[in-house]
Amino acid sequence: MMGMTDTDGLVSIEIICYNHEKYIEDALQSVLAQTYENLEIIICDDFSTDRSWELIQAFLPKLQKKFNKVIAFQNPRNLGVTPALNKLLEKTRGVVLFALSGDDMMAENYIAEVMQVYKEHPEASVFVSNGYHVEEKVKYAELANASLPLWYKKNPDFNKDTLFERLYWQNCVFAPGVSVKRTVYDDFGFYDTDICIEDLEFWLRISRTKETKFIYIDKPLIFYRKNPNSVSSQEKNERYIERNKVYLAGCEKIIEKYAPYVEKDLYVRRKWEHLQREWIFYKMNVPEAETRILKEKLYPFIKENWHTIGWKQLVGYYRKYMIALFNKIH
Repeated sequence: MMGMTDTDGLVSIEIICYNHEKYIEDALQSVLAQTYENLEIIICDDFSTDRSWELIQAFLPKLQKKFNKVIAFQNPRNLGVTPALNKLLEKTRGVVLFALSGDDMMAENYIAEVMQVYKEHPEASVFVSNGYHVEEKVKYAELANASLPLWYKKNPDFNKDTLFERLYWQNCVFAPGVSVKRTVYDDFGFYDTDICIEDLEFWLRISRTKETKFIYIDKPLIFYRKNPNSVSSQEKNERYIERNKVYLAGCEKIIEKYAPYVEKDLYVRRKWEHLQREWIFYKMNVPEAETRILKEKLYPFIKENWHTIGWKQLVGYYRKYMIALFNKIH
């Protein structure tokens, strides 16, 4: 990677697209509308099987006319989000990096606002804006007149002394609204390709030292589209079961990876909450696998950690689940 000084003020926007033909033009239009112009735009189509790549190529002249550097490439095969993101990061030169999904959109002043905070708070490394939830069919041209719910209803707590533990319990970072200083990637590396929830794993990695400062920008600057095919979507379509299997596996990998860095009580409570969610998912959607989840995962965990979980909680609040559990395993 080429080094640059802070005075250059170059911002890299990495755009990742996979089968986003219904959305990619909106995403690119929102980039074109940016009021901050010292940008490099790097677009990766992750071997889409729809018209995404064709639409990207058709849009390039508009971007190239406004910005100094615009790169677009298509992977020769589908790599998946995390490897594709890492490939994009390798090509960036900016002092601040922002990743835009091909189905999301930016307010025209997003980069300008981030760079203003960047200048005012040199101690900060991660910049998190607020944003809006956007229904799947809403177009970029319709945003100005749309009534949209906010992502953060109240300001998040990004206190660096406690952020790691809170992230371990639940992700509180609005990933689509995040821009990161390139020095963070220099210090901590790129995304973990073994974990599908790459953003949360990265937040945990960089917050564990208690040194990385996240700063909140209290303005809704990102439009996060409710894509029914995203990994975290709960839309019950044809990919619902496989999507949730991948997501649950990713959660468990994160829980185990960072278990050595939290108090045992926090680990047990977090793992217990996850195992219940996993069991209920399989019980409702893949019943033939329920007994395996009970015998191999939930019951052994209870045997080992019941003192921390507490029998009163186990047999009381979760009574109906425990009855089913013991019926299955005996």
